[in-house]
Amino acid sequence: TKMPAMTLPPNTLDSKENIVSFVNANKEALGAKPDSNYQLESAYNNIYGETFIHLKSPKTVEFPFDGDNYSITVNEGLTLAFNKAGKLFHVAKTEATAYDIADAMGEAKGELKKMKRLQDMGVKITRPTLYKKPGVNGTTELIKAPILEDPATK
Repeated sequence: TKMPAMTLPPNTLDSKENIVSFVNANKEALGAKPDSNYQLESAYNNIYGETFIHLKSPKTVEFPFDGDNYSITVNEGLTLAFNKAGKLFHVAKTEATAYDIADAMGEAKGELKKMKRLQDMGVKITRPTLYKKPGVNGTTELIKAPILEDPATK
């Protein structure tokens, strides 16, 4: 792909809003999806004066399971790199493919099945692998819990 001729305007890194506005105004030139809703992950300058901007675009995917509706969030990403003069020299995009989405849904359904099986056996789940919270369109959003180490097992 041809690198778009783009220069980072002054004061763009002064605020998250400036960075996101700059990216949103240049989605087409960057080859980003028009419906992407970018959120800033990080922006920084390295010791050589190069600027790196990392963004994510959460995508909500809904699916039914055992008579209820659930949703999961998969993130797509965009990384931009500008040289010392502010000229764009690198663009990297990660998009959620149909395989990525199917894999995430499969993993969520597997965890839901496991939790349901344990609950049906009367086991109280004290540390679930998925947390549930209200999601979009009346769904229950599933958030994968971080793996916590038990200090007693060390």
